[in-house]
Amino acid sequence: MKKIYLIATIVAITMAITVYMFINEITNNSMKAAQDVVGVVVANDVIEKDTVITEEMISLSYLPKPGLAEGYITNVAEVVGKTAACKIGRGEQVLLHKALTLGSMDNDSLNQKIGQGNRAFTLSVDEISGLAGNLEPGDRVDIIASHTKDNVSTTYMCIENVNILSVGNVPGFGEETKGYTNITVELLAADCVRLFNESLNGFITVVLRGLGDDAYIEVPAVIY
Repeated sequence: MKKIYLIATIVAITMAITVYMFINEITNNSMKAAQDVVGVVVANDVIEKDTVITEEMISLSYLPKPGLAEGYITNVAEVVGKTAACKIGRGEQVLLHKALTLGSMDNDSLNQKIGQGNRAFTLSVDEISGLAGNLEPGDRVDIIASHTKDNVSTTYMCIENVNILSVGNVPGFGEETKGYTNITVELLAADCVRLFNESLNGFITVVLRGLGDDAYIEVPAVIY
C-alpha cells in the first residue's frame, strides 16, 4: 500500500512540475509577444493627398514590431495638424514622410516648403547680386531696390528677413558662371507685387543676414 502511495505522490509531483513549466512557458511567450508589439498611428479611413490630418482621421493600432515600416509614428499628437504628402489608405501606417509640416525646409517639393499665405518668387541674379555664388537654401537675406525717376535715384530697403527656398540655373543659361543665375525666395503675396514692380523699373540686389539674425531695422532711403 505504501508503495502505491509513493508512486501516486511521485506522479502528482511530476504532473505539478509539468503544469508549472507549461504555464511558465505560456507566460514567457505572452510577455515576449507583448514586447514585440508597438502602438503605431494608422489611418481610420482613406486620407487624400494634401489633406490636413485631424485627430478623428487617425488612431493607434498595435502591430508586431518586426513588420513595421521605417518611419512609423507612435504618438497621435505628432501627426495632428500635419498635411498628407500622398494618399494614405485605410488602416495604412502614417509614416514620417507621409505627414508633412508645411513651410518646413526639410520637405522635398518647393510647394511644401512655402508657409501658409506666402508665395515663391524667383529673382535673376548675377555674380554680384547673388553674392558670388555663396547663397544656399535656408539662408535669410534682405532685398534692396534702387530706381531712378526724373533724374533722381532712390535706393531703399525693400523687404527684410526673406527666406531663400532654392537656388538654381535656368536651363541653357549660366553654366559658365559660378553656382546659380537665380534664387527663389518666400514672400508675402503683397510683397511679390511690390518686388515685381521694382524689378521692372529698377535694380534689385540681396544682402545676406548672419545666422540667427532675425531683427528688423529701420534703414532710411538714400536719395541722390
